[in-house]
Parts: sequence; structure tokens; C-alpha cells
Amino acid sequence: MRRYYILIFYLLISIFIFRNIIAQPGFIGYRHDWNIPPFREQLVKMAYYTDGLSAWNRSQLGSPTFYPTLAFFNLFLALLGVIGFNGAMVTKLLLVVLLSLIGWSMYYLGITLKLGRGASFLAGLFYMLTPFVFNRIAGGNLPELVSYALLPLLIAAMEKSMAEEGSPYPFAVLAGLTLSFMSVQFQYLIFGVLLILLYSLFAPQRGGLGKRVKALLVVAGVFFLLNSFWILPIFQKYQQMNRLTKGVESLRFVELWSPRFSEVIRLQGNRAAFFENSLRESFLPYGVWMGLSFLLPLLVIGCLLSVKAKRRLILFVVFTFMLALFFSKGTNPPLGGLYGWMYLNLPFATIFRESYRISAVVAFCYAVMLGIFVGNLSARRKKGESLGKPAHAGFPISPWKICIIVVLFIILYSNPFFSGALEKNLQVNRLHPEYKKNYSQIEKLPGEFRILYEPLIIPMKPRKNLYSGVDPLISYPPKPSVGNYIPLAFNKILALNLNDDHPFLLQHLLNSLCIKYLIVRKDYTSDFREFAWYLNQYPDRYKLWDRKKAAKNIKKLSLTEEKKLSSGKITVFSNKSAYPFIYGVNPEELYFCGTNLSWLDNLKLNKGLTLSDYQYCHPLTGESPLNVILLNNDQLEIALSLVDSSYKIYPHQFATEIDAKRGWVNLLQWNSWWWYNWDYTMEGGETTFTRAKSTLKFPLVIGRETNYSVFIKAYQGFKSGRITVELAGQVFTLNTKSEFSKGFRWFYLGRMSLRKGKYRVLMSNLDGESAVARLAVVPTEELTLAQELAFNVLRSSRVGYLFTNY
Repeated sequence: MRRYYILIFYLLISIFIFRNIIAQPGFIGYRHDWNIPPFREQLVKMAYYTDGLSAWNRSQLGSPTFYPTLAFFNLFLALLGVIGFNGAMVTKLLLVVLLSLIGWSMYYLGITLKLGRGASFLAGLFYMLTPFVFNRIAGGNLPELVSYALLPLLIAAMEKSMAEEGSPYPFAVLAGLTLSFMSVQFQYLIFGVLLILLYSLFAPQRGGLGKRVKALLVVAGVFFLLNSFWILPIFQKYQQMNRLTKGVESLRFVELWSPRFSEVIRLQGNRAAFFENSLRESFLPYGVWMGLSFLLPLLVIGCLLSVKAKRRLILFVVFTFMLALFFSKGTNPPLGGLYGWMYLNLPFATIFRESYRISAVVAFCYAVMLGIFVGNLSARRKKGESLGKPAHAGFPISPWKICIIVVLFIILYSNPFFSGALEKNLQVNRLHPEYKKNYSQIEKLPGEFRILYEPLIIPMKPRKNLYSGVDPLISYPPKPSVGNYIPLAFNKILALNLNDDHPFLLQHLLNSLCIKYLIVRKDYTSDFREFAWYLNQYPDRYKLWDRKKAAKNIKKLSLTEEKKLSSGKITVFSNKSAYPFIYGVNPEELYFCGTNLSWLDNLKLNKGLTLSDYQYCHPLTGESPLNVILLNNDQLEIALSLVDSSYKIYPHQFATEIDAKRGWVNLLQWNSWWWYNWDYTMEGGETTFTRAKSTLKFPLVIGRETNYSVFIKAYQGFKSGRITVELAGQVFTLNTKSEFSKGFRWFYLGRMSLRKGKYRVLMSNLDGESAVARLAVVPTEELTLAQELAFNVLRSSRVGYLFTNY
């Protein structure tokens, strides 16, 4: 009964950690890898819609992140939807329950291994509050946390199945079920199997060899019975996966993601340094935490030197610990070259591309060794012994004092959990009731589509004679934050791409959860199949095939299906992974230049669709002309792309700080701040970022005296704050904070008169965190000319971008 009291205690700790998140209305998502949809109907569909899972990813318009091993996790989410849970309830429930389960599972393993209740409790507390868990929660990797929580239960079930008393079958079946659910994160499956084999080898010799073999056979049988639906296809594609492991380009990715040996020892082990960056804002000095973190390896030494009993268990943990260290650090020393050779030459080595995930096994070993060490100290205290020899006065530290010391260490080591820093890394979204209403309406529409038009998408530098009639859309690259709009506005989208010579955009379109069909021009290039092969590269984008190999493998594409509509010039690729992750458009947003655009709701695909010989298409229907729709300040995106580049400043070129807590940093560098703010760099590209009240200084050269308009391209989001720009004694203030993250946008700061000469610009962050991509100081007459040209072309054009707001 006490073990359930312990579970309640862990549950209370979890509730305290997420106390503010639980109290806020809304669901957690739209940040990093959080991919649980908001509506109950979407959760229910996960039970049978196995081609995609709703994911939020601005750079890919929202992409399907379904893997076969996620089937059990999706089924669980579907069951929650059936009983009435929505995204808000599920995301918060999973956080609290998973964190509690992580602690309780390690506690249960400690009790099973007879480490003592106090030692088992401390092991569970440590296991649930590691930096690894912090980073996984902040990053939204909930399936990985499921595997992490089940790892101790797997070893506990194996220990029970190999015990002398009783039948091995019940707990062996439980171990097989646990291993099946652990496979939601594939790397844990590999190490779970390895840990089972190692434990069978090193565990105390109880039950005999025959009982061990029976238990292993039952585990294997249960696992293959439940997982054959995805295991067999993987082995059928063995040759293809073997080729994918031999790409040097992919090894470069491994090197970038491999944590240093010291980071693995401290359980930081992740390029997404949410914990480390949150720690820098906590009450505990960073240097003190570093010192505490290096006490962890002393657990290994303490177990080896002080514990005389459980020698076989210690050998199992230490051997597993050394093996996990090797795999966790990846290509970094020591033995980094061996890891690289294995990755390039061994089959299925791409499983360990993200080596930092194996840090979970290091945390597992630390927790078990902590339990062994504390349990041994308590046992010696009762026997009147010290660490190495008998003590006539008894061991001076009582078990309660040992417990208090260890609890204090865990609290200090994991203080960002309790300070509220973890909650600050999560985004809670409150949706207007209109979104749910529109979602229900669109779901009932069987054959109608929302429409997105992609014009020429290869960005070209504007020529000086641009104003002589060149179409400005040629110079307008795809909006980086296009994914920030589309998944929140549309459901079944017909995407018309007028230039299929951009394979990565095609990949994003077909992988999008929102695109229902993609239409490309067959006559634009000699053979579209020469580019379609990129679409099959999503599992491993860094391994490229040549076109001959692509032609042979093009028929294997699983996401596309070719259909001809008219005279061989149009090819439609049907996206079988289309899953409705949508929000409706408010009626007041369906207006542009005084024109009511509500007719888009009833727009139907004309099967006689043809393209002209030019770079525009004929109307899809004969009823209404199709105009470009631009809302908010997206007109500025096009107009400012037309002005000369000399009027634009790139502040990141002048950012020299390496710590965003002290000043402006350049997010193009591969450092912890770069990955911590990957959503900035994926949208804004060349970006500078700060979380401090700091000022960035950079020069500006004005070529002639006239009136200038000042613009800044900054990130607008829920964590943003106020920015000031000082130029020639005039100060402009901008508030970029909003309830939802809306991405990078151009903001008009004001107008001023400047003389020819050199100036110094002071850009300051007053509060919050700020990300800035561009600053533009444009002669007002040139800006007016660019805007007029852009508006004239856009109003008369029949293709363009369809944006909306959220």
C-alpha cells in the first residue's frame, strides 16, 4: 500500500511543478515538437488515421510526424478523445501523469531490487527531475518520456520473471508489453533489448538458466506479436536503410548533435539546452550547479568502493553505464572516431543519429546507483559500520539525515523545475470559440477546398530597372513564416505551384497536413520526376540520390499519386497524409481592398483546369476572378523586397555576444542559443536575439538627403517585449508582445529626414526577449513607388499568396 502513497507524493510534486500551467485555460502547443491537436475530434481520429499526426512546424507548413512505432501512443490519445478529453486536458494530464510515473517506476524498481524504501524513493525523485527530463518536456517529446518512464518497469518485470518462486510467464508477458510500449521511441527499443540481455547475464543466479531462457522467449514472443506490423516492413527495406547509413552528409548532422562527454556526465546531453538556459536565470549560481553536477560520477565510485553486496547488480549497472556513455557522446572523444565508423558502415546505424537520446540510459544508471549507495549507507548505519570498517560508536549519520542531504542535493541540482522555469518554456494557446465552430463546419464539407497559390518561388535579386514593369512577384521569395498562417487557417487546400523547380518547397507542400492536392506544371521542365525524388528524402534529408537512382525509386513514393487532368500538362499529386489540423477564418478577415471574399468558402475545383503559356493560370471558376489576398502587413513584405538592398541593414552581423542573457547574439552560429531559438532562425534566417536589457550598435550610411521611412522586421510573440531604435537623435519604440506567436513581421516605425553621411543606430531591448532580422531605412518616394507597383500587380494578378491572420 505504501508504494501507492509514494505515487501520490510524486503526483503532488508534479502538480506543484506545473501549477501555473494547469491553472491557465488552453492547450500546450505551437512550440518546438509539441504536436497534440486541440480538438477532441482530432484525437479520436488518431485511432484509425495512421498516415499522419498533427504537428506544428512553421518551416514545413505543419508536417506529419507519424512513425509506425507511435501506433500505441496514438491509440492511447484516441481513447482519451473518445471519453471526452480535448487537447487542453490531454496535454496537461500527460505532463502531470508522465512526470509522476517516471518517479514511481524507478521507485518500484528499487523496491523490486530490495534497495529499501527510502533509497528507492530518492532514486525515483532523482530520476524524474533530471535535466534530460526538463529538456524533453520543453521540447515536446512526450513519446520519448513514455519510453523513459517504462525503462525501470522493464527491468523490474524481468527481475520478477526470473525469481526463484512462481511462474516466469506473467511478469515475462508484462515485460513484453512494456517493451512494446517503450518502442514509441525507437532508440529505447534497441537499448531496452540490450538491457534485458545484460540483466539476464549479470543478475543474481536465481531460478536457473532454463527459467531465464523461458522468460526471454516469452518477452520476444509478446513483443513480435504486437509489433510485427511495423517490424516486418523495416526488414523488407533493409537494403535501402543500409544505403542511407553510408552518407557522409548525414554524419555531419551526427557531429552537430553529439553532446560533449562532460555534458553527458552532467545529464545535459542535448543541443536544445532548455535546462541550461533556464538555469542561468535561477537563484543558484551556474558555477555552483556545475560543481553539484560533477558529484554524480562519485556515485559510481561510491558504489564500486563501498558496496560489498549486490556485486552482480553493480556490475550490470556499471557496464550499462559505460556503454551508454559511449553511445550518448556520439562522435565526440573519447572513441569518437569509432562511433563515426560504426555510423557509416553498420546497418541500421541511423537509429543512433541523435546520440543524445541515449543520455536517458545514463540517467537510469545514476538513479539505480544512487539507490544502491543510499541503501548501503542506511544498512551500514543499522549494523553499526562505517563505509570501510566497523565503528564502535556506529555510523554517525542517521538514515533520516542521509535522506535530507540527498533531497537537498536533488532540489539544488534540479532547481529550474521548482522555480517555474519549465513552465516558461511551454506555450499555452487559447483558441476563440469561432475556431471550433469553423472546424466542425469544414469537416462536413466533402468536396470543397480552400486555396493557396504559390507564384514563382525562386527568389531573384531586384534589378535597378525594376520599376520599368518587371513583375514584383518574381522577386518575392516564399514568406518564411508561411506555415505560421496556413495550418491555422485552412483545411483542404488546393496548392497551385507555377514553378516546380524548387524541390524542397514541394517536399514541404506534400508533407503538409493541410495540403490536399498539389498541382504542378508538366511543361515547365522536361520531366517533373527529376525533382520528385526529393520528396522521398524526408526520413533522411542529408542523403541525396542522383537522378538515375531517383527515377528507379520514384514509384516507391508513398505520399503521392499521379493523375492527369488535361492534355498531359497538369499533374496532380494527392496527399494521402492530409490530416485536418485547421482553424477557420473569421468573416471579418475575408475582406481585402473592400472586396468580400466569402465566395472562397464555396469555391470548387474545375476539372477542366488548364494553364496558359505564361506564368499565370486561368481562373478556376468562371464565376469570380481570383485575386491575391494579403492581410495585415504582408504588403510590406513584397514592397520592401523591391527596394535596393543598400537600404537594408542586417543587425546580426554586428552581434558579438555569446550569451543572450548579457546581450545580442548571432543566431546563425551553432550554439545552445541557436537551437534554443530554432523557431526564430527557421523563420527569420539571419537573426539576432537577446533576453537582456541591452543595446546593439551598428553603422548606417545615407547616400543622399531626403525623407526616409524606417521599418524593422522583428518577431512578434507571447514572450516578446519592447524594442527601441535610436537614429539621428530620434527614438522609435515598438511593442512586439502578443497573445500568440505571429512570427516575423515588418513594422513601420516612422518617418524622418536624414542628410547624407554616416550614422550610428542604437537598437535596444527594454523587456522580454527580442529577435530582429532586418532594419530598413528607405527613401519615402522609392517606397511609395514600390508599394504602388506591388499593389497594382497584386490587384490584377490571378495568382499569389493567400494569407490569413490568427
